[in-house]
Order: sequence, then structure tokens, then C-alpha cells
Amino acid sequence: MGGVSPVDLNPARDDPGRVTLGSTLSRDLREAVPRGELTAVYQPQFDLATGTVVSLETLCRWDHPRHGLLRPDAFIEIAEREGLIADLGAAMLDLGGRELQRWRREGREIELAVNASPSEIVDGFAARVIERVASLGLPRGALTVEITESPPLTVLPVVLEALRALDASGVAVSIDDFGSGNTSLTLLDRLTLSEVKIDRSLIQHESRSSDAQIEACLELAAERGWRVVAEGIETPAQLERARRFGFHRAQGYLLGMPMTADEIDALFAEGGTIPDSAVGEPG
Repeated sequence: MGGVSPVDLNPARDDPGRVTLGSTLSRDLREAVPRGELTAVYQPQFDLATGTVVSLETLCRWDHPRHGLLRPDAFIEIAEREGLIADLGAAMLDLGGRELQRWRREGREIELAVNASPSEIVDGFAARVIERVASLGLPRGALTVEITESPPLTVLPVVLEALRALDASGVAVSIDDFGSGNTSLTLLDRLTLSEVKIDRSLIQHESRSSDAQIEACLELAAERGWRVVAEGIETPAQLERARRFGFHRAQGYLLGMPMTADEIDALFAEGGTIPDSAVGEPG
């Protein structure tokens, strides 16, 4: 199954054309949402006990009228700088939520994850998410909000209150890319969470240090009742490593590339299980 192939429009930082391109994209991005240029793709997340797809992470793509399909690394920094990141988040919740509503109406017991920048978590954020979930008629546990590692999360009262409100309403809260930035276990322990996603850097590179970080996170997760997801699975050996550690779920290119909604439909039709090609001898 294919998956989309977005244009790589992220020139080197010392490229003089980067400044011109960035300023052009800044202007265009302000019109992208009202023009309906943002689209969503979905990366499957698999339960390692059953081998079946259980959740879909919603990922933003920008169908730019001149540059084609752009990945987030071409415009997320711009969105943060220009104060547009909340608009992108709302668009992804709307697009993904409507597809989730359809899939569940068709009998698919699937969950959806949407990303949220720490800069989005201000007064009113939780209320808007909860209202949208209610308007879609989604059950408790159907939606997970993944808080990204960038910009760094500051534990302010408004953040703690928002996470508690989401949790109380049945919206799961996840910390994305743990191990890639400044988020510590001490900080995690202060948050109202349902899930932690371990960054690909710890999954893909075996060392005493990465093993120790994974084990410490798994131990805290077991104490707190959090689900733990292995990110960036790209080889059968990494999948086996995640299983050995006892991760609950996994996602990555080996298991499934980001896909269009139509491709997710085909994945469901084929059984929605970890592909045979993903299973091999660890090495």
C-alpha cells in the first residue's frame, strides 16, 4: 500500500532562497485553512498483543497550489511563529474527527490521535476540544491529544487544568516523542496522562543509556497506569525490541506509512493487522 509522497520543500538553512521561500509560505499559510488546502493523512498504530491496528495518528499535509503537497517540517515553524498553530490543530481535529466518525459508524473500533503544540494549551483549549468531540458523538477514549515536544512544555496552572479537564471528559492525553527533548520523568509525573510515546531515538539506537531511559519510563508508566507506545519502528529487530521491553503499542514505517483515508479503508479491508513483512529474525 502506497501512502502519500509529499514534496520535500525544506531547503538547507544556509540557502539564500530559504528566506524568500519562508516569507512566501508565511503569507500563503494564513489563507491555507479558509481555502481548504490542509489535508490529513493517518499513520496506523498497532497493539503489540493482538497485532491489530487500534489507533490512527492524524498528520497534517498542506496541498500548496504551487509547491504541491508539503510535509509539516516545511511549515510548522512558520505556523508557530505566526500564531497559526492553533488553526492547524483545529483543522486536523475537524478533518480527522469526521473520518473517525465515519469509521466508527462503519463498525470500526478505532481510535484517533491528534497533535497539539504546547503553545496551543491556553485558556479555552480543552473546552474547544471537548465541544468538538461531543459534536461528533465520539465515545470516551476515542480521541487522544498528543502533546508535542516542541516548543518545550511549561507546567503552568492553565496547562495542568486543561489536561485534567480533557482526562475527565474521556479525551486521553499523551506526551509525544519522550526522550527527544527536555521532558523528564519528574515532569511527566506532574501531568494527567493516559499515554507516553517513546521517541524513535531510544527505539532505534540500542545502548545502556537508551535502555535505562526506556526501563525507567516503563516502570513509571506501570505505576501510573499509562499506555506506552514505541515510535519509529523501521526494522523487524526494532519491533522485536519493543516487544521484549513490553510496549503496549507501536508505530513506524515498517508497520505502516502515513496513509490517506482511502488507503486506511483498504488497510481495514485487508484485516488491519501488522504486515507479514514486518516480522523477521531480530538482528
